[in-house]
Amino acid sequence: LEHADKVLSMSDDESKPAELKEVVEVVTTAKLMTEVVTVVAATITAATTPITAATITATPGVARKRK
Repeated sequence: LEHADKVLSMSDDESKPAELKEVVEVVTTAKLMTEVVTVVAATITAATTPITAATITATPGVARKRK
């Protein structure tokens, strides 16, 4: 029974580098997604900042007489 456990344990060790590589890829992708979301959120915040401007009001002009 101990020999079977050792064999199973050895086969688990062989598959771990592939699993570790996949975990590293997932973490790297998650970090990249977090960075992109942070940059986009900052851009949206800057774009939605209200900019106040002077209000233009139209006033009636002086009537001119035609010749």
